[in-house]
Amino acid sequence: MIVIATFESHLFVELAISALQEKGIAEHQIFAVPLNRSAEPPRLLDTLHHANGFSFLDLAAILGTCLMLLGAIYGYVLAWGPIIWGIIGAVSGIGIGILLKWWVNRKSTHRQSRTGADIVLLIRCDEQQWPAVEQLLRGHHALGLAGVHDKQPNR
Repeated sequence: MIVIATFESHLFVELAISALQEKGIAEHQIFAVPLNRSAEPPRLLDTLHHANGFSFLDLAAILGTCLMLLGAIYGYVLAWGPIIWGIIGAVSGIGIGILLKWWVNRKSTHRQSRTGADIVLLIRCDEQQWPAVEQLLRGHHALGLAGVHDKQPNR
């Protein structure tokens, strides 16, 4: 059986490998691969063929609508009238929304770039060892864990 686990930190992987070796799994049955993070910064706007799940204009549309409505309502008592104040509210709401999303996106990309790369750990073990290996890896903060039946016997 081949066990595949992903980790976020090098420290947890090293502790897990040490614990696996104490459980009787040989060193040549353990393989760790660090994954490189993408060096390309995320795009601000989605295209038809590429969407990263980060909507840049949703907050701008919501704030623009709310401030436009408030500008139109209170424009009846202000000097320039409801149409001008509605336009001012829409433009300022869209601007505030875009700035807030840009700021949040910038903060999250800086946070992601500081964290280390993910690590994939491959372990070849017997079917009888699977429950112990699974419990051990979950105890060492594995992000994801899967077991695949292997057709070859262990060597």
